[in-house]
Amino acid sequence: MSSRIWSKGVKYSAMGVLVVCGSAASAEPMLKQIGSLELKGAAAVDFDQASKRLIVGVGDDAALVNLVDPSKPEGLNRIKVFDGGMISSGVVTAVAADPSRRGLMAVAVVGNQRAASSSQVLFIKSTTGEILARAPVGFDTQDLFWMAHGGILITADAGSAAVAEDGRVIDPPGGVSVFALRKFLKADDFKSMGSLDVNTMLCDGAAYNAAAQKFVEEGGLRMRAKRVEQKRGYFDIEPRSLFVLGDNAYVSCPANNAIGVFSLPGRTWTRYIGMGTMPVVIDGNPADGVKIAGKIHAMPMPGAAVAWDEKDQVRVLAAGSGWGRGIDGPLADEATLADLARAGKLTAKAAKDVDVSDSALGQLRVSTVDGLSLGEDEGPRKIAKPVAMGSRNFIALDAPSFSVVGTSGSGLEEAIAKAAPDRFNRSGASGKADELSARQGPQVKKMVLANEPTGARALAMVESPAAVVAVDFVGQPVPRIMDTFVSTAEGQTKLSGMCFIPSYRSPNGKPLLIATFADPGTLVVYQVSEAIFKGGAAAKPDEAAPVAAPSDAMPPTGEQPTPSAPADKAPEPKPESKPEPK
Repeated sequence: MSSRIWSKGVKYSAMGVLVVCGSAASAEPMLKQIGSLELKGAAAVDFDQASKRLIVGVGDDAALVNLVDPSKPEGLNRIKVFDGGMISSGVVTAVAADPSRRGLMAVAVVGNQRAASSSQVLFIKSTTGEILARAPVGFDTQDLFWMAHGGILITADAGSAAVAEDGRVIDPPGGVSVFALRKFLKADDFKSMGSLDVNTMLCDGAAYNAAAQKFVEEGGLRMRAKRVEQKRGYFDIEPRSLFVLGDNAYVSCPANNAIGVFSLPGRTWTRYIGMGTMPVVIDGNPADGVKIAGKIHAMPMPGAAVAWDEKDQVRVLAAGSGWGRGIDGPLADEATLADLARAGKLTAKAAKDVDVSDSALGQLRVSTVDGLSLGEDEGPRKIAKPVAMGSRNFIALDAPSFSVVGTSGSGLEEAIAKAAPDRFNRSGASGKADELSARQGPQVKKMVLANEPTGARALAMVESPAAVVAVDFVGQPVPRIMDTFVSTAEGQTKLSGMCFIPSYRSPNGKPLLIATFADPGTLVVYQVSEAIFKGGAAAKPDEAAPVAAPSDAMPPTGEQPTPSAPADKAPEPKPESKPEPK
């Protein structure tokens, strides 16, 4: 189930009503497979230009893959990332190659007891696979962002909740961790890394609470309800992905329906931007078997995101995640309109505004802890305005206000249904219906900025049914789906990771997309059609600056930064300069 905005043929915008932009697929396929490698459990992946190697998360290990010849990727080292210490087993959740060409890769590892023990980041030498350093960070690390100059690496630590064997809810705080790396001029220097080279800032403490409380009171932030077994639980920010503009890291928090602003110079949270709701009409694709005509409000719930800066405009594209925290058990925070109506928990006005007698609409799942509804510590109360779990679409935002400029509405669902009608809302190769997708539509798990001299696009990874979607989101208010590719090859039906290599960094001089398929396990090298970049904004390739370049965003190593006071308004972003490729 997905949503379209207001009525068929138009999209809702904060600036008005905008005409739909349809798909503009080129005559040649968007992606052409030129090489592959069997790699069981392949997931997160990134490319190191210095060594022309890939770093790949493969379950509880990492692997190096030689990409000198993209048509013949060659498996090299298998790296054991768990040391039997604080984290004895778990999974690799994110990887990132050093953009300053020191021949390094960063790997985030999360233990099986993700809510009980902190995650770790490992620094690995790309030429040998040697682990040079490892450092503890926050809980449940989900993303890594390495700034172009190589001097700062940032983690998004989700702090996801889990249920212990005895039934207790363990809910550690989310946060970010910042590594100051400018003093390390070459790979081997990382062997001297110490505790002062990383700061973990949990979503906790006075500055955090002040910023969070302000937006909770304004109703802009979705939070988990307090629970008896959670002493602190209410201020529960869960960072999932991040990007950097100027001196700030912007952190997507889909469960909170918000974007957090983290000051790099001050090393503190300064603002949480609640996304609010958008009025939508639920209009499922026929493959859903659901058709809902009633108006309802849905949360954008921004997840994976990319940013583009051009002159005085900074445009951000976020993917709506559209998920809650389960429908039963101690972590549940969603219900159906039908259940709420039967329980008498809808106000008379809400029941009148939303005709819950409609069988399809009555089954719509809505949020129950978004500040508008139930609170366990306060006792049940009636819901005045039903708020749906966010629809799965693309959302264009202007920075630094992060106001919604336009959305793709049901465009993503329609594009996937058209490209893969037999596998729409199906999970993997089994052909079985995917309950989560059927309820909320195809989910974008990752996005990358595909930046070419002829233009720039966002490439979005849809886990199931293994689709890559090209989106134009700069220079226009409505995100436009340019083309859709769906893998149909045997064993390539569930995407688990991807990275983009621009032509000016590519081993063969062509733009490449590296995709991983977890089950049974394949790494595929695709050549990206240059046609999809034409007509887009002029690209500004981000060649790496020297690692020791001064940066106001990096306090001297060994000094603890002085937290800045929470700000009512996010600072204007200061985009980094991006010289033309050589």
